[in-house]
Amino acid sequence: MEQKTKIKKKSPARKIQETNDRLKAEIKYSRLIKTIAVASNETRAIEETLPFCIRQVCEFAGWPLGHMYLTAEHPSEGLIPTKFWYVEEPGQFDTFQKVTHETSLEAGVGLPGRVLVSGEPAWIIDVTKDPNFPRAKLARDIGVKAGFAFPILIGTKVVGVMEFFSPKAVEPDPQMLAIMAQIGTQLGRVLERKQAQDESEHSQDQLRKLYHRLEQVREEERTRTAREVHDHLGQVLTTIKLELSLLSNKLLDNNPAVKKSAKQLLEMSDDAIQTVKKISMDLRPPILDDLGIGEAIVWQTMEFTRRTGIQCKFEDDLGDFELDLERSITLFRIFQETLTNIVRHAKATEVCVTLYHNDGTVTLKVQDNGCGISSRQVSNVRSLGLLGMRERAMVWGGNVLIRGIPNGGTTVNINIQKG
Repeated sequence: MEQKTKIKKKSPARKIQETNDRLKAEIKYSRLIKTIAVASNETRAIEETLPFCIRQVCEFAGWPLGHMYLTAEHPSEGLIPTKFWYVEEPGQFDTFQKVTHETSLEAGVGLPGRVLVSGEPAWIIDVTKDPNFPRAKLARDIGVKAGFAFPILIGTKVVGVMEFFSPKAVEPDPQMLAIMAQIGTQLGRVLERKQAQDESEHSQDQLRKLYHRLEQVREEERTRTAREVHDHLGQVLTTIKLELSLLSNKLLDNNPAVKKSAKQLLEMSDDAIQTVKKISMDLRPPILDDLGIGEAIVWQTMEFTRRTGIQCKFEDDLGDFELDLERSITLFRIFQETLTNIVRHAKATEVCVTLYHNDGTVTLKVQDNGCGISSRQVSNVRSLGLLGMRERAMVWGGNVLIRGIPNGGTTVNINIQKG
């Protein structure tokens, strides 16, 4: 006679309890995913976002240790350990952390290496008994047992692996692994944003280097032209003036028209010589090469006052410090552009200039008593003059800070890093 297997039915209370537990778990998972999603879409630095997310997963899972690997630049090099950790009790896993930092994992090696190859989350009940967990063999007691890891994905490409550990053996949780797969996709946005930022910064750095090289070529050409104008054209004009003077002395006094023409030619040659000197000085003031930035600014302020009538005071607080020629040229050219802007826009009657330095920076402060530049004008991306000033300073790790007060003048701080 066949015996019928009795199926024990769940009580209504038991069913309600299981339903409640399932709903609580779903709410918990949903909150974790939402928290990670919000963090992934914020514009915070990667150094803040990733440790925050590691901590959230650790607290969610109730596991005390979390870490992140990044894929190497070349896929064949596998995974590289990062400084991104969460440790519930500092010092508890020092041995394991030390071993991890000293171990780069190839594709397929260890828990993270397996995740790198499969592109799927993985779980190990006890890493000390796992034949493919090399870190367990590098220390007598690494302090961890169970571990799970999941990939960080950009599209289908694994760009990193997060791993988490418990000091006791734990059976796999398929639902948790499924949630971690979703989180890996969310975190891929963080690294994708970082990659885009790195590429942008690299491009900007390349453009800045190109700009610097073009400026160097431009200054070299200015120097060469100034020397040619001063030495060759200046000498020719001086010779012409001398010959005209000798010719004028030989002319008879009874020919006033010819004498008058000779006098006019002498005056014109004087004007031409002065023009050549001015062009040569504007192209590249010799004083900048011979006496340095302080004396060059003294000369420029005197020329500025003579040409515009605007009073210009200068205070040199560099003391014994000597700025190298390339940085001096940059500072001088930005100063020239600043004076040009004052003449064009400021309606100022007085300009105060101060040159000083601190531990790591040389600063040239230019302050006028004009109408004051507006914040809209300062931030105007179409202002090529201001853009050029900033780019020149950025080549030397510096900046140009501009602040205006309506009818209270404008202050320009030109900062560049010392060599």
